[in-house]
Amino acid sequence: MAMRLAISTLCEDPARPTGLTSLFRELVSNARREFTKIEWDVFLPRDTQWEASDGVCPIRIDVQSSSLPARLFADHFQVGMLARKRACRALITVGFLPAISPVPNVAHVNTLHHMDPANRTGSIRAL
Repeated sequence: MAMRLAISTLCEDPARPTGLTSLFRELVSNARREFTKIEWDVFLPRDTQWEASDGVCPIRIDVQSSSLPARLFADHFQVGMLARKRACRALITVGFLPAISPVPNVAHVNTLHHMDPANRTGSIRAL
């Protein structure tokens, strides 16, 4: 019997790719090769491309990738509930915990570049 995990890409705007853009795909594809009994639900904005493959199910959320408030709202209040309904055992996020999630969350902080004083990304992000 396969274990199902969820990962949300809603924090990424595909029009502005970052390291997370490739990290999500690499994580899922490498995990599928190494752990064939783990299946993935990948939560995406409706206009983000991700092809279904063996053990990987793209789940489209009804938000545009260009709308940050809508993506953040969906990430915090919808994805966890949908992951539970789909029998996911855990939700992988990138550095934050959703406000509502009835499944365990694995938060992964990928970068602390905003802590570098030479990188002027703004005081809110640094905080």
